[in-house]
Amino acid sequence: MAKQEKPSLYTELTVSSFSFVGKGEKSISEIYAAVKLKFPIECDDAILCTHYKRVSHQPEWKHIVRNALRSMKTKGIAKNIRRAYWEINNI
Repeated sequence: MAKQEKPSLYTELTVSSFSFVGKGEKSISEIYAAVKLKFPIECDDAILCTHYKRVSHQPEWKHIVRNALRSMKTKGIAKNIRRAYWEINNI
């Protein structure tokens, strides 16, 4: 029997609907901290984002977190009117 691969960080975040973050208004910094605490192996700060064929100073996992947040509109997660804040309602 073949060994099953571990789901990607994006999959883990979308399946969980960020429920481990808690409900309410959360800053992106709070969300990053909760994700890093829950998935420490997947949150490798040494792997920098190479999005758009250029290297940024942010780790790749943070880019994955933001993409997962944006995809969760139907699951009770929405961008707050304040910059860098999200509403986590987990319907």
